[in-house]
Amino acid sequence: MIQDENDNPSSNTYFLKTCGEKDAPYHYKEVEAYTILMGQEDVSRNMALFHGSWIQNQKYHMLLEYVHGGTLMDFFRLTEAPSTEEDKFKFWEKLLELMKPVLRIHQIPSLDKEHEYHQG
Repeated sequence: MIQDENDNPSSNTYFLKTCGEKDAPYHYKEVEAYTILMGQEDVSRNMALFHGSWIQNQKYHMLLEYVHGGTLMDFFRLTEAPSTEEDKFKFWEKLLELMKPVLRIHQIPSLDKEHEYHQG
């Protein structure tokens, strides 16, 4: 397994997200949010890595780390529920860590509007 600069597991599989010109404002907001969140260590370790963005032939692209394992719903469907008190505690502790990026993204002020926040 590949490790990043902090010895965290890192994937060598990537996801290319592309949109057209009509969705450019959403692209810029998402790039802005990823850029800000990737600089926050307590959040960035719980989200797909953002590797950059570019515009080519009127298409807006973002390169993201592909996270294997399916959706959160897949995880719940395929994983046995924790049974010991220790496992239950670990489950909730880790689940709450996953919520940090979701909560934090709504606390990021938009750089172009002083009193507006990102909405997803």
